[in-house]
Amino acid sequence: MIKKSDLSEQLKTKGLTERKQFFATEKWNPEKSGEIAIYIDNEGEWFYQGTPFKRDKMIQLFSHLLRKEGMQYYLVTPVEKLKIRVEDVPFVITGVTFTTEKDTQYITFTTNTGDSVRLDNTHPLYFSSAHGLAHITNSLLPYIRIRYSLEARINRNVYYELTNKVVDHQGAWGVWSDNKFWSMK
Repeated sequence: MIKKSDLSEQLKTKGLTERKQFFATEKWNPEKSGEIAIYIDNEGEWFYQGTPFKRDKMIQLFSHLLRKEGMQYYLVTPVEKLKIRVEDVPFVITGVTFTTEKDTQYITFTTNTGDSVRLDNTHPLYFSSAHGLAHITNSLLPYIRIRYSLEARINRNVYYELTNKVVDHQGAWGVWSDNKFWSMK
């Protein structure tokens, strides 16, 4: 398993710190690769060899080292790339806030790891049955892109909060954020 002290040293040699930031993992192509017994379940809970992670800071750090290639997920550092298992998607949206600035509504989602993204063209809302959990339930579930090719599923409570803001726009039901209409179908 990656030790925090080793990871911190690897990041420092690349001029990075552990501060809350998104690393450019898509640009890193480490020579060393393998697998690690890390698993993220459909509720966004992290496990190592079947044991739940106890330290939220470790989950937050590792979540910023995630990369998706095709349908596989990896923890990537500048010197190592390790395949992990993800049941559905690595993040779950656990919070939502609605703000209005100069007559424009903005919707901001918060993940189970504490990251926040605004619903916009970079972080689109969509419904899919192609992901792991949606494929099992055979239904369309709401997702949002967090960064690069990493996604989060919107949990049921947040989805119900979101439906409180649904409006009819040209015969379609959805929500407004950042001057764009996002369909809820």
